[in-house]
Amino acid sequence: MLPGPRHHLGLGRAMVCRVAAGRPRARLLRPPRALSTAAHPNSCWRCGAGMASFTLTCERCSPPTIQPMAGWPLFELFDTEPAVRLDLGELERAFKNLQRKLHPDLFHQRSEEEQELSAANSALVNAGYQTLRHPLERVKYLLSLHGIEVLAETAGTISDPTLLMEVMEIRDEISTCTSGAALRKLADANAARLEALMEALERHYGAGDYGAIGDSAIELQYFSKIEEEISLRADVVG
Repeated sequence: MLPGPRHHLGLGRAMVCRVAAGRPRARLLRPPRALSTAAHPNSCWRCGAGMASFTLTCERCSPPTIQPMAGWPLFELFDTEPAVRLDLGELERAFKNLQRKLHPDLFHQRSEEEQELSAANSALVNAGYQTLRHPLERVKYLLSLHGIEVLAETAGTISDPTLLMEVMEIRDEISTCTSGAALRKLADANAARLEALMEALERHYGAGDYGAIGDSAIELQYFSKIEEEISLRADVVG
């Protein structure tokens, strides 16, 4: 099995012959795993009053007591449906709304427990926003909800020798590029490829096709890496 995208820059072309056989495409996407409420018992940690799972504060307490958020499903946290694409404007508004409610400065006169919870919850919201804001991380998280780990460190490898050769040639082109215009052309082509992959992922996710969505997700991982490499090369070329 070939190493993941982080290690492909130094691969020799002879290694193409070691590509594993393609993944089976018969299985359909499994429904999301049941959302665990273990971190959110249906009662307030302070007063013990019953409350709905995944609730920010206990309104029975006076003043309302902040509740732990570890383990919250990110799509539910940001009040959006699980999807390959999100409205980034809506996502940002939900993020800022949560920031306003959970900022640690609002709890500096509360108990030590609430101050710690506020800091932990704020960090979780920041990390969750970054995950859902970036297409590759969003897709990786979305697939994880279905038990699909094709983008894990040891799993996200290209199984198509033609595609692998294409990726290696693009990376060679980037590493030797000395022209800003040529690099912009590579960037435009890669952006179009990423857009096509996101469209494919939407179709496959909607159809519940595990094999197809896994293959497209791995491709997305590699071409996202190419996008990063183009950006780094642009800093050198100027």
